[in-house]
Amino acid sequence: GSRVVADFPKIVHLNVGGRRFMSTIATLRADANSMLGRMFSGEHPVLVDADGSFVIDRDGRHFHHILNYLRDYSVPIGLSRVDRIELLKEIDFYGLRSMYQVVGGPTVAAAAMSGGGGGPWLQ
Repeated sequence: GSRVVADFPKIVHLNVGGRRFMSTIATLRADANSMLGRMFSGEHPVLVDADGSFVIDRDGRHFHHILNYLRDYSVPIGLSRVDRIELLKEIDFYGLRSMYQVVGGPTVAAAAMSGGGGGPWLQ
């Protein structure tokens, strides 16, 4: 179940919708105001699976783009329209406003994000 974790490891194993990722705690905290920054701040309970990976109940297909942005602000190019829309939905959920503006372009950036980040991990 969910529990409050105060001491996160430097290397973090993640299970995002069944897909496995590895990152550093510094990367996950790179944007303190994002959902990941808040989730890995120790302020909120997080879900941990049987092997100790932190669980995020989202589709993991685009999560590597989220991690790459947090690592070095890189964004994917050449995405199909559908992939771009799906990625924007994930960016919105994770609350990465600056990434949303870059990936969405000027038209999409002018529209307000929904705020996202209201997942069950915050309850």
